[in-house]
Amino acid sequence: LTSESLFGDKFPKQPYKSLAVLGAGPIGVEFAHVFDSAGTEVTILQHNVRLVPKEDADISEHLLNNYRERGINVLLNQDTVEIRQEDGLKVVVTKDRTTGEITETKVEEILVAAGIRPAVEELHLENTGIETWPKGWIKTNEFLETSVDGIYALGDVNGEPAFRHRANYEADIIAHNLFYATSEEDYRWARYDTLPKVTFSYPEIGSVGLTEAEAIKTGYNVGVGKNYYSSTAKGYAMGINPGDVNDGFVKIVVDKDTNHILGMHVVGPQASILFQPYVNLMNSGVTPLTAINEEIASERTKRLREKGIARKMDPKSVITVGETMSPHPSLVEVIMWTQVYYENRW
Repeated sequence: LTSESLFGDKFPKQPYKSLAVLGAGPIGVEFAHVFDSAGTEVTILQHNVRLVPKEDADISEHLLNNYRERGINVLLNQDTVEIRQEDGLKVVVTKDRTTGEITETKVEEILVAAGIRPAVEELHLENTGIETWPKGWIKTNEFLETSVDGIYALGDVNGEPAFRHRANYEADIIAHNLFYATSEEDYRWARYDTLPKVTFSYPEIGSVGLTEAEAIKTGYNVGVGKNYYSSTAKGYAMGINPGDVNDGFVKIVVDKDTNHILGMHVVGPQASILFQPYVNLMNSGVTPLTAINEEIASERTKRLREKGIARKMDPKSVITVGETMSPHPSLVEVIMWTQVYYENRW
């Protein structure tokens, strides 16, 4: 199964007795949580040495501890070498990438969550001048232009992180530039350094910006702040005590030289809501035009890059709220999308 085929005629009439999930990115850990909650005996088989490896390492460790505490079997650092059927079950054979140890996992069903590829076959891009990356993603620049003037690409096909709210954000940029911009200086462009991400595992994960490791690798003088749910009255009221395996936390990554926010990471109840104020702050201020894939450039784009235009995002302005991404689907959309009703007088 995949996250796509599951919701067709293969949807089970009752929970599987056992399930192997191949891959532990957002899709893998989300479905592991769903089936575990329904009573399925779940085994996660992950190639990487961490769950959700694109998240901060502390977040990955917290999720791992919670999943194992709940009884989810997690095998990390595994290569899948064989799948076969035996006695009415499906057997997944994996090999530890370090020790070479072989493990056989027998389950009723297998869910493959090892990544996605672009659905571009029906576009027949080979008949166009539209450039793609080696794995098929369409190359776009900061204005969502492709290598062919007048053709734009947005959403999953352009290879940026595959989130619905990113596609909404990109569509809004294209629509603004084509139909609403009052001048070239009023043009908008995409930036992905403040892209909010949510994994609806249990506990939830929300993050934006750089992880601690990424910030150090980039060369920042990094400072870190960490605060636990149990240190607040609300966390205590929720029954969370210091040292509990489910004691979630917020982790902020900061440039100590400027006190600028580099990243915010949350794991725990309502993480999808808690980090949005930092997303808004990181989008505020003066945002200079930053080129993405410089080789893709219409004449207008070349001109705007040469001008070095910038967008001034007033933190008090509802327009800034409207141009800031909020994760989908989460309740934070209730407050973030309210500006649409103001701007359109609906």
